Amino acid sequence: VLNVYDWAYENNIDLKNVYMSYVSSDFQGGSGILQSSPSLKTKKYSLYELCELAITESDNIAWNMIRRYMSNKRSNTTYYKELVNSNNVIVNGTYAMTANWAVDIMKRVYYNKNNNPYYEKMIIDMKNTSKTKMAEYLEEGMVAHKAGVLYLDGFLYANDAGIVYSDNEYILSIFTKSKMSNEAMSSLMGEISLAIYEE
Repeated sequence: VLNVYDWAYENNIDLKNVYMSYVSSDFQGGSGILQSSPSLKTKKYSLYELCELAITESDNIAWNMIRRYMSNKRSNTTYYKELVNSNNVIVNGTYAMTANWAVDIMKRVYYNKNNNPYYEKMIIDMKNTSKTKMAEYLEEGMVAHKAGVLYLDGFLYANDAGIVYSDNEYILSIFTKSKMSNEAMSSLMGEISLAIYEE
């Protein structure tokens, strides 16, 4: 999504006026609401709406549609390498992420040195994601964050990174690997986040 927002800002593109339609190769199960939408195959979606769904709902179909649109605009891989200053961004065929890289990305959004208005939209959307993990025990709307969950080889990988808006604003990134349930780990991450906030 950040790639789209930077590309749109640099090229003076209004994402509300860029539309695309779903194709069968966009389908992916898991998280998201588009997979159960009765209008999925007939509606035209703006990139603005797809970016919002990718953040607020972690919508896999929205992400695949965004990636398809950007494929002939600017490579996600090239952009990601520049974003985190590393060539090792793909592991076993999928994009990698570290706690430090997540902090760097959140810093970019928070400081918004280019005054990209889409970053403000991104912060609003990240405040409207599910109130779990690092946001679980903090006040509503206090945390702009993006969480992720992956089950692999019997382990739960639960991660979260975001900006905590308080009297002393800060960025927090928590990456975990465990045998715990997602619910239990979410609660534990929330407790860690609360302890840091109260420190």
